Amino acid sequence: MTFFRCHIMLILLCIYTVKGQKVSAQNAEGARKMGMAGAAFMISDHFSVFNHAAAMALAEELSIGISSQQSFGVRELNTYTAAAVYPGDAFAFGAGISNNSNPDFRQFKGTLGAAHAIGFGAIGLRFNYHQLNASGFGSFLQYSFDIDGLFQLHEQWWFSSQINNISQRGFEAYPLPVTLSAGISYQPHAQLLLNIAASGNNAFGSLYYAGFEYFIVESVAIRSGISAAPWQPFMGLGFYTGKFQIDAAAGRQWQLGTIYQISLAHALR
Repeated sequence: MTFFRCHIMLILLCIYTVKGQKVSAQNAEGARKMGMAGAAFMISDHFSVFNHAAAMALAEELSIGISSQQSFGVRELNTYTAAAVYPGDAFAFGAGISNNSNPDFRQFKGTLGAAHAIGFGAIGLRFNYHQLNASGFGSFLQYSFDIDGLFQLHEQWWFSSQINNISQRGFEAYPLPVTLSAGISYQPHAQLLLNIAASGNNAFGSLYYAGFEYFIVESVAIRSGISAAPWQPFMGLGFYTGKFQIDAAAGRQWQLGTIYQISLAHALR
């Protein structure tokens, strides 16, 4: 990496973080959730182990997925993710890894999760392993724990809650924020899902976002969402054929540019 490009990338990383992006849709793994601005906590799929572990309890089949996110046209910010969810008899389990493509500042995350259904919802726990490799500075390791809750208020209404990094771990020069999130999902019928959510942490303040998913036909879904502080629009599409699923999403950050994400998934049973 050239000296000029290295500094440009670091400037983008600083703006990207200071603007609060790390608690918004850019932190949503999988294009399905990103297309709804990250607001849909209760969706249960292969990326639930990252997004909301409690939702794994709603999974009905073993599924695996991979995702690629391209951010602002800067190759060093690209992120690649793989995840799987297995619905057991008493517990659902999930595992995932995420890595970026920057050889000089590599961020790796490995996640293991478990969820258990209760009478009116589900509880989920996550263990996260974080590794930073900075060229010339060495490697730094840390871990964190998250807890998620999902509660059915009514046949069509769901409430979700999430606390990230309850262990309050962090790197000496790169703290991991403690983030609290809550959201409400309303599904008036099987084709439509409406979501609103809010997140806040001890580093970047609060963020509010909303999104929807609508199946125009059984195999095609359209999605859109918006987040505030900063204001960002998102949109996405989903295609389902047999046991295969393809999702694509895009979002616009007016100061930095466009983010794209595409996800592929396969249900194994």
